[in-house]
Amino acid sequence: MGRLCFVVWVHLFRVAVLSAICPVFAEVHGIELGVGLGALEEGDDRMRGALVAQVGWQNEYASRLFYASRHMGPVSERTIILSAIKHWSVFKNKFLRADVGPVIMNERIEIGFSQPADQDYDRSENNFNIGGVVGLNLGIPTGKLLFETSWNSHIFPAGIAGIFLASGRKQTLSVTVGMRL
Repeated sequence: MGRLCFVVWVHLFRVAVLSAICPVFAEVHGIELGVGLGALEEGDDRMRGALVAQVGWQNEYASRLFYASRHMGPVSERTIILSAIKHWSVFKNKFLRADVGPVIMNERIEIGFSQPADQDYDRSENNFNIGGVVGLNLGIPTGKLLFETSWNSHIFPAGIAGIFLASGRKQTLSVTVGMRL
């Protein structure tokens, strides 16, 4: 988790420095940078905490990265969700927007026993999936500051079971704060 957070912060720092060096670029493109906290629900009605990073353009497009992990005894699970979102105004309201776009997910599950006799049962599984995202976003315009809260449902075909019209989903709630450059 530490390494991923470091990579995200370095990337956001690079975008901020580039925008500060080129003020014309920032004004024309309307870049938004934000970080926040979120919750991830996977169909079991139990939410778990997540970190959120967001990069937006012209208050119309955004890319969100969710990172959530949990440990249960010898089992560790890490979920990374990256979505590209197009915002659509709802009822011509400048605060409420609908989110639609593609999404990719990587979920890694590791089982690791500490006892040498049990280490033969260690396993790891890496699940990668592509799907779509739909949701609602409430943004409060505050000039240079960015404050958004959103609910999104990420829907994925469930592997080979997609033939049988089965699907998986990851629902997210998030609160993001940041700045507009």
